[in-house]
Amino acid sequence: MLRLSTQWQDPGDRSRGRSDGVTLIELVVVVAVMGIVLSGITALLLVSTSATQKAREQLNQDGGLRLASVYFNPDVQSADLVERGTSNCGSNSGAVIVLSGTDYRQDLNSPIETTVSYVVTNGDANGKSLTRYACEDGELTDEVVVAEGLDSTVSAWAECRDTNGDEVQGCGAEASSVTLITNAQVPESEPPSVHRMTAARRSA
Repeated sequence: MLRLSTQWQDPGDRSRGRSDGVTLIELVVVVAVMGIVLSGITALLLVSTSATQKAREQLNQDGGLRLASVYFNPDVQSADLVERGTSNCGSNSGAVIVLSGTDYRQDLNSPIETTVSYVVTNGDANGKSLTRYACEDGELTDEVVVAEGLDSTVSAWAECRDTNGDEVQGCGAEASSVTLITNAQVPESEPPSVHRMTAARRSA
């Protein structure tokens, strides 16, 4: 007589002998893919950080130059004498340009001798600064940084021209217009960033 088995075996049970874990090859593939993905994310973050830093520096520099132009134009327009060299207003060294004039704000019989100096001063790790010193009768009345992040070696300089457009060496009373030039500090791999501001004298 044929004997029947009372045990029933599910066909799916055949796979129970296999391991449910991952193989070494699968693990290597996952690690390689994760490395590629992380490398891409890291590169993207580095580029983004660099671009943000450059944008911030450019914004700060542009803001400073706009501030410089607010002061520079009226300073030149009201100057009786434009000269290079040292100044007795705020600082005796590093003066890019010195603008001297006379003000009669209080009394026509009591003129005030005004002097404005644009001086290259020590900045921070981002470069030199350009500071404006204003004096009345030899006393310092105002001091403000008008540009930052300038090149440490050649920070700023001035050019003067007469009414014919010819350059005036050393500036002087015959200077009709003055151009203030600032040289921003940039990496050696990038082209120089030079900004120019030109203002004309009323009394020229």
